[in-house]
Amino acid sequence: KDEGVMSYTIEVFAPFGCKSSSMAVWCYSVGGQDDLVWYTLSNPTVSGSSYTYHCTVNMARHNYQVGVYAAHVYVTDNAGIQAPVKTLDTAMELPPMSLDVVKGASGRTYSISASGGALVNASSMQFPTWSDAGGQDDLVWYSGSRGSNGAWTATVDLMRHRTAGRYSIDCYAVINGVQQQVGSLTFTVEGPKIESFTAESVDRTAGTVIYKVVVNAPSSISSAQMAVWCYSVGGQDDLVWYTL
Repeated sequence: KDEGVMSYTIEVFAPFGCKSSSMAVWCYSVGGQDDLVWYTLSNPTVSGSSYTYHCTVNMARHNYQVGVYAAHVYVTDNAGIQAPVKTLDTAMELPPMSLDVVKGASGRTYSISASGGALVNASSMQFPTWSDAGGQDDLVWYSGSRGSNGAWTATVDLMRHRTAGRYSIDCYAVINGVQQQVGSLTFTVEGPKIESFTAESVDRTAGTVIYKVVVNAPSSISSAQMAVWCYSVGGQDDLVWYTL
């Protein structure tokens, strides 16, 4: 039931053998029989005059209607005799909603996933994402794509935000034509850190300095520079940028 699936086992006693077997299923809590589906029962396990059928019913075929489902089994044997109709009621709920965000292998992207709950009826999803630093000045709306498993996914590209720290994601879905917020997520991005900065070698005769810079960068480094000037004379009139 947690996955929106019902598995039925039907045992039939038929001395003359089974000619046809079927099961009608619908959710009578909502919309009458507007979701009625007939399931053909086939490939039974036979032991003498006993026939055992198995049938799997997925809420997806019934528009994910929530409530009590009725199942009516109809059997006709090889003599044309119809067995009394057997009925069974089962209460069904939607699978729980799941929202998650996972860091990508490169560290430059984060994968959002959303599934279950009311999202089974969603026609589209969007995930506005921003870093807490600077308010929402880097706000980007990411559109979700629905996979074959029904889950919605989107990829956050940090190159579109360029900020370390805490990020916020709001999750919006269009359900039955109405956009509504269904949840929110957060994640934290570690930015590069200069762990040490030292003058390894100073040659005052030659007028040279060799610097050593150690950087911790979880997402690798795209560029690094060092600005150097003599602030004892002329302010920054001798400023030079060195590419590392």
